[in-house]
Amino acid sequence: MAIEGKRKFKLVGTVFSITGVVMVSLAGWTGIRQYHILKSWPNVEAEVVNSQVIRYHDAESGTTYRAAIDFRYGVEGKEYTAAASSSYSSSSYSRMKAKADAYATGTRHPVRYNPADPSDMRFEAGYNFSFFFLPGTLGLIGLTFSGLGGALLLGSRTVRELRCPSCGQVADEGQNFCPNCAATGGGLCRALQQRPPEWCNRLHHAEGHPRRASAGDPCRAGSEAGGGAKTAADSSPAGCVKNEKANLR
Repeated sequence: MAIEGKRKFKLVGTVFSITGVVMVSLAGWTGIRQYHILKSWPNVEAEVVNSQVIRYHDAESGTTYRAAIDFRYGVEGKEYTAAASSSYSSSSYSRMKAKADAYATGTRHPVRYNPADPSDMRFEAGYNFSFFFLPGTLGLIGLTFSGLGGALLLGSRTVRELRCPSCGQVADEGQNFCPNCAATGGGLCRALQQRPPEWCNRLHHAEGHPRRASAGDPCRAGSEAGGGAKTAADSSPAGCVKNEKANLR
């Protein structure tokens, strides 16, 4: 099924490529947003009022943990309390416990707040793995999908189309006859793929499609028109000479 295989390669490759491009675009957007936070959101000293490890469980990912931290800080004389959590979860409780302990209740840490909405804040803002975890992950997955999609699209171009050498009709692999000119034989279209055109035509007509005899070749005319009555000797060059003499008499 060369044609079906080629179409499947193209379809899957296109889906993978589009998915990859979308994810890379999202990675770029979130990365720019994080960079904008670092450049334009002001710093303020905040106090941790609560720190804990939260447990999550679902059927797909199993049990995971995330550090949840509440901060209290002041902006222009107004006090804000904002809840925050780690940018990623982990199946390791000890890892998240270490992060929560680093932000123990009563400790103070710099955070960044949104000048347009001071209740919106980010902690651990910086050029580090935690802060750029989301854009990095999206970018890596997107590049992987794009690479796989490109490989599949390239592979679809190398899938050879099987064509009947007699009429040029595209045929499916394993087909026993050409759907256009009815050339028959087990896998004929595939078997003739690499044969010279002259050989293909001879085999094609031997399968039940005799050609018309040319007017200038009485030997072939006799052998084709006479059917099964002719013997090997009749179709030999000597037989042709005998026929010619009989015609002259």
